Amino acid sequence: MRCFNHSEIEAVAVCKSCGRALCHDCITEVGLGCSCKGRCESDVASINDLAERNRTVYQKNSAIYWWSGIVLISFGVLIAGYGTVAAMFSKDLAGSLWTLLYGVLAIASGFGCFVAARRILQK
Repeated sequence: MRCFNHSEIEAVAVCKSCGRALCHDCITEVGLGCSCKGRCESDVASINDLAERNRTVYQKNSAIYWWSGIVLISFGVLIAGYGTVAAMFSKDLAGSLWTLLYGVLAIASGFGCFVAARRILQK
């Protein structure tokens, strides 16, 4: 492969932004990538920044799912407890059972968040 700017010189790398083949005179290293000297340096720096942020996104998302699971289970226990007490002492059994069902669904959703958090961390 030949340099994009100097067709008589063999290329040593490819620009991470535009994909042009470059020789030693036309290339500049930007972090973990190579770029066209004076042309694509800021683009490659942005790409490197995105790649670095992407490395931590799994841990952050996992923590969000974990805390969402805790909140959902907590609310689910409260709602299911209220539905249970209301079913024991209320004349409106259907409404109390619906409240209990919503609480159980919130608890199940909370455990679903825990499973999602675990799967994200395994990637």
